[in-house]
Amino acid sequence: MRSTLDLVILLVDSNYEKLDLYEIKTAKCCSFSSK
Repeated sequence: MRSTLDLVILLVDSNYEKLDLYEIKTAKCCSFSSK
């Protein structure tokens, strides 16, 4: 049985991965449009 803290860390980790992918995509779009 996982502790609550373990579950929270798992949720945060997965959310950060999604944010990183989203930021990478938007950063590429911004760099392309600025050139």
